[in-house]
Amino acid sequence: MTDAAPDTAPAPAPLPVKPHALTGLEIAAILAIIVVWGVNNAGAKLATEHLSPLLVGAIRFGIASACLFAFVRPPFPDWKSLLIIVLVGGPIQYGLVYTAYWLAHDISPVTVANQLWIPFTSLFAFAILGERLSRGALVGMGVAFVGVAWMTLDTHALQDWRAILVGIAAGAAWALATVVARRTTS
Repeated sequence: MTDAAPDTAPAPAPLPVKPHALTGLEIAAILAIIVVWGVNNAGAKLATEHLSPLLVGAIRFGIASACLFAFVRPPFPDWKSLLIIVLVGGPIQYGLVYTAYWLAHDISPVTVANQLWIPFTSLFAFAILGERLSRGALVGMGVAFVGVAWMTLDTHALQDWRAILVGIAAGAAWALATVVARRTTS
């Protein structure tokens, strides 16, 4: 038993929890995001069946640039970084993605492989920005890379191995562009 005085400080009041139902506008926004993201890759695959992959990438990049032009304000990053961000994150990445879709019979494995941009971003942040990688991050990256390799060995995906490799390269390009963009804002 201790001789210390009991703690007489009052317990902090619990934070009020208000249930919040989504408004109609919030639900509509969520549904719009799901639809846009959900049909994006399927639409790109259809487009690359009728147009060259680089033209599809240029059209998408042009539309995105036109939509975002009004929101871009100076100061701009140095020209070298801006050039890397614009070229690697734009025509190179989109060109690779749409080339992968064009090569693929089934875009599902290509889309999954393209998600390796996430571990590639960690690797580039380590190499370029000097960020530390935790043991958990390294394990997660290993699982991601092994998972894509394992998926590629599936008999249905194996026929699209070239498209999967191009999709992985597209993910790496996107990762590089995002890390360079982050470096310019740090």
